[in-house]
Amino acid sequence: MSIRVPPDRRISIPARAGLLILILGMAMLGGCDSFSLPDWLQDNRPTATISLPPTPTTSATREVVQPTATPSGPITLTVWVPPRFQPDMDTPEGLLLARQLQQFEEDNPGILVNIRVKDETGSNGLLETLMITRLAAPAAVPSLVILPRSDVELAVKKDAILPLEGVTEIMEDLDWYPYARQLAVTENTLYGFPFAGEGLLLLRRPARTTSAPRTWEELILWNEKVVFAGSDPNGMLPMFIYQAYGGSIADDEGHPGLQMSPLTQTLDVFNRAAQQNVFTEISKPFQTEEQAWQAYKDLIADAAITSSTVYLANPPADTAAVPLPSINGSQVGGLDGWVICMTDTLPERRALALRLAESLVDATFQAQWSEEAGYLPTRPSALAAWKNQSFQNLLNSFLPTAPAIPDAVFTSRLGPILKDATLQVLDRNLSPIQAAQEALKQLGTQ
Repeated sequence: MSIRVPPDRRISIPARAGLLILILGMAMLGGCDSFSLPDWLQDNRPTATISLPPTPTTSATREVVQPTATPSGPITLTVWVPPRFQPDMDTPEGLLLARQLQQFEEDNPGILVNIRVKDETGSNGLLETLMITRLAAPAAVPSLVILPRSDVELAVKKDAILPLEGVTEIMEDLDWYPYARQLAVTENTLYGFPFAGEGLLLLRRPARTTSAPRTWEELILWNEKVVFAGSDPNGMLPMFIYQAYGGSIADDEGHPGLQMSPLTQTLDVFNRAAQQNVFTEISKPFQTEEQAWQAYKDLIADAAITSSTVYLANPPADTAAVPLPSINGSQVGGLDGWVICMTDTLPERRALALRLAESLVDATFQAQWSEEAGYLPTRPSALAAWKNQSFQNLLNSFLPTAPAIPDAVFTSRLGPILKDATLQVLDRNLSPIQAAQEALKQLGTQ
């Protein structure tokens, strides 16, 4: 049996789980269809009495929430996920996730896991629905939700997710990449578990291009057309280059800010790349890395700066990937990702939800799942277990030192300004220094 779940559909693991939540969810958030995992993934689990395994002990200084009472029936843990992370029997990564959830149920008798798929963004998106549910139907709030890094910050400001400081010791493990730790922390407080990473790579067709450039100076003289998300509202590529030139994104008071000299140097890179016909007008309308990727696949260009996921998940036979070229020996790029956050306010479920979250970032599971799904692993041990040696070598060249992307408070303010300045240079409307001056002026007047 195969399972395909459109967004905003309910997956029951098994179908008898979470009847109360299903009814309430249908009333408050709209109806949705239910189904069970196939028989070959199920076993006989208790439906009345619960026998929970001991919760791992922690130091005396930590507050681990335990169930406060013996329930009369199974405890259901509801997890909201975007479509990209749904358990899907037709994909290797989806099957791995389904089996991991199944294993958690087997290891924790009396616990049922209910997966609900929500849109990534928009009115029916993860964060928006979470906010509405907290106000209109608090009992229907999930136990866990997988959010993109940018939404984690917004959720913290709205008190939609719970801090995990003093609740778990798993992030004290040395087996985490620095960028992953950064993804999980907001306002110097731990708010989740790093689940999956993403970043930018330079893709090219070796049969049709010369050797890959190692620096931006080499890229400017590369004599190859390179597509990228020129109209990315977050301005990620110019921001990464700006930071590689030593530019700070915060002023002396910690507010979003830009500096004239590194900003001018950044825009000069785009100016010279445009003059050499490396960056062309083709890239100007692209707002996402996926659009740049599509242009690359359509043979509009023989190289592209795009998301690591589109390559690692299904690498074309004619394509090779390298890290973004460096600037003055400094690594260019920051890594984004997805974080498992706790939202359940009921004490009898929080400790169990914590246990479930920890199982989803287990190094052994992450090793298998991240390679099949095409996401950057969050743990060094996970990457070490990848079967693809070339991918291992590629990721080892930047994962140990790559930072996380800047916080949303900076990208939301600086991104549009950097995007506009870059487009002005690509359009030859302004020189790099004029565009930098205009950007600083725009920043000061907003």
